[in-house]
Amino acid sequence: SPLAFAAGGTGSRLIYLNNCNVPDSCLLTYGPEDSRTNHSAIIDVDQGELSPFPYSATVWNDFVQCVRETLLPFDVEVTESDPGNVPHWENMVAGHPNDMGMSSDIAGVSPWSGGCAVLNNTITFTYAENHNESAYQLCWTAVQEVAHSWGLDHEMLVKSPMTYLSGQLPKRFQNVDAFCGEDQNRPCECGPSKQNSWEYL
Repeated sequence: SPLAFAAGGTGSRLIYLNNCNVPDSCLLTYGPEDSRTNHSAIIDVDQGELSPFPYSATVWNDFVQCVRETLLPFDVEVTESDPGNVPHWENMVAGHPNDMGMSSDIAGVSPWSGGCAVLNNTITFTYAENHNESAYQLCWTAVQEVAHSWGLDHEMLVKSPMTYLSGQLPKRFQNVDAFCGEDQNRPCECGPSKQNSWEYL
């Protein structure tokens, strides 16, 4: 799910998947959104830390491979190594939403621009403890949350990672004009009646 946030920052093509296994790597402070300094504008605590990724190395490796394959058609780089003080998007794949003061039922969350603008240097969350050990389920959430930071809305298209609809795993971006929505069609947040996430990316 996306949360409202203002656009800004410096562009990048780098996506960091963080399993929080390095001490303090997922220790966040509330403040202006910046993945380089571990500041988040959407956490509901002054400071919070995610517990490490709870599943096996095999699940993690399959998850990373799925994210890479999902984003392969687009000009981005996916890394498991902390880029440090360079522009990047970061998806933390670990912990529980309560760690960040959020509702217990959240599977993932991202900053969001009401105008569907690209938000740079965001930290997005895939709360692994609210998933089972399916690499594809984790991949679905992670890709959707990162893509919300790129301005993409939810889609009523079961094959797309931008959907809430279950089934059809793994999910891949489709070159299709899809209705937006969660469980029923609605106007897209950015104005058009439909969204083509493939063309957008």
